[in-house]
Amino acid sequence: MTDHGLDLAVIGNCRTAAFVDPTARLVWWCFPRFDSDPVFSRLLAGNEEKGFSDVVLDGMADFQSDYVRNTTIVSTVLTDTHGNAVRITDFAPRFRQYGRIFRPPQLFRIIEPVTGLPRITIRIRPTHAYGKPLARHSMGSNHIRYFEEGGTALRVTTDAPLALIENETPFVLTRPMYLVFGNDEAFPGDLASTAQRFAEETKTYWLGWVRRLYISYEWQEAIIRAAITLKLCTFEETGGIVAAPTTSLPERLGGERNWDYRFCWLRDATLTLLAFIVRACVRTLQHFPQFNASLDESRQNLVYKKYFHIGFAADTPNGLLVPVVRDADRKDVYEIARALAELSAKARDGKLPAADMQGGSFTISSLGGIGGTAFTPIINAPEVAILGVSRSGMKPVWQGGSFVPRLMLPLSLSYDHRVIDGAAAARFTTYLAAQLADPQGLLEAVP
Repeated sequence: MTDHGLDLAVIGNCRTAAFVDPTARLVWWCFPRFDSDPVFSRLLAGNEEKGFSDVVLDGMADFQSDYVRNTTIVSTVLTDTHGNAVRITDFAPRFRQYGRIFRPPQLFRIIEPVTGLPRITIRIRPTHAYGKPLARHSMGSNHIRYFEEGGTALRVTTDAPLALIENETPFVLTRPMYLVFGNDEAFPGDLASTAQRFAEETKTYWLGWVRRLYISYEWQEAIIRAAITLKLCTFEETGGIVAAPTTSLPERLGGERNWDYRFCWLRDATLTLLAFIVRACVRTLQHFPQFNASLDESRQNLVYKKYFHIGFAADTPNGLLVPVVRDADRKDVYEIARALAELSAKARDGKLPAADMQGGSFTISSLGGIGGTAFTPIINAPEVAILGVSRSGMKPVWQGGSFVPRLMLPLSLSYDHRVIDGAAAARFTTYLAAQLADPQGLLEAVP
């Protein structure tokens, strides 16, 4: 299999970010900020050719893309069957200017011939409203303006032939050409020299940023790239971290929530230990279904439950309440953490309805915030088991020929002996401990 370099590259400047595919096609860009409507949305378009900008090389036979070393600048070389080649360089400007960081909501694209006389087509097909084509456009002396009345407006400033871009007409590339995607305002200064200077300044900035990293020699290249990517997912105005450059996508169709974490409450962005415990308990209950059951004493039946509604004890000014996280088996750790935070907030504010405290199939009582090393939790009937969690702490553990510090989490399991015997309880806690010892596995997506 031929290695063409990058699968999907990210360029950005801590204000916005875009995805570039291996053939230099811009397939995603939320403009002008992370949470904005994407003007390039090819990732959502399916079989429709819309929501992108690219450079099509006639008779393309090969392509190769890579980052300029230790930067966010992406360089892609397209080669045709006759050996003619074109290089496309993409970046979002970021550098220090006038004593502050310059990071405009812009993307720069430099198209230059490498060998021969490559014949190319420049295509620009922006969208709005998550996939509707921006069909209206107007041309100036050196720009094309794509717009929707009263809505999105994107200006592309370029020294390439505007008529050939408008009609997507092929032409022979004989000199470097420059495109700037950005706000609907006139571009100041000379386009070619400004693009070249911005590229060099952006490269210098990122090389300097990488030099300040304190990392080991092992896996250095991968660690640097991971650090740069994480930096690109930072919204500099607040310091908040977005989940991904596709952060403006809603969690569900028609929903108000998206994956934009820049302005969230701290409790909504924190993964607590309890979220991991709930996830681990669900996996353990799936392996030991008799613990996820209830005892119907009137009919002397044991009811096995195929749902996983996990109750958790919440200490409130009005006493101890037990909210229930419903369908915990269908939630990943992040969704569980969000549900825990929302239910806890309702409980503290005295706004938790009775329905949110009913229907549990298993309960967790955590005294980690209070302290202690062990306790006997009381089963929440008609459930048949309850897990008690005490405060974790560093303990010396004998390993090989010496003691080593280990973080230990005391667990206490109470169970109904009419349903569960001691051997099953021991296996349950052993399996649960193994799940908790693998937090990376608990972070995996729900199948």
